[in-house]
Amino acid sequence: MIQLDYDKTVDQVAFNCWVDPPAVYLDHWALVEFSKNPTYSQKFFELFDRKGTLLFSQANVVEIAGNSGDDVIKIRSFLDRVGCSGSISLSAFAS
Repeated sequence: MIQLDYDKTVDQVAFNCWVDPPAVYLDHWALVEFSKNPTYSQKFFELFDRKGTLLFSQANVVEIAGNSGDDVIKIRSFLDRVGCSGSISLSAFAS
């Protein structure tokens, strides 16, 4: 998770970055497979039942942009489910 806080009293910005374990990075092929296969997807969400962090890189964004059709819909649905789960945080990092 990445958080920026501004403290008006001292005119200072604080940048905080942390992960809630377990943390996992899915390479693009794995992200596609988890989004397409309901069994994989269900197991993923079962593993992160209480908390966790899905690490997301700039490479993920670039590679997702190359997808089309049904893959895009399934990836978006999977990532929307991550964001709505309440127990999994999505953390961006530079790569």
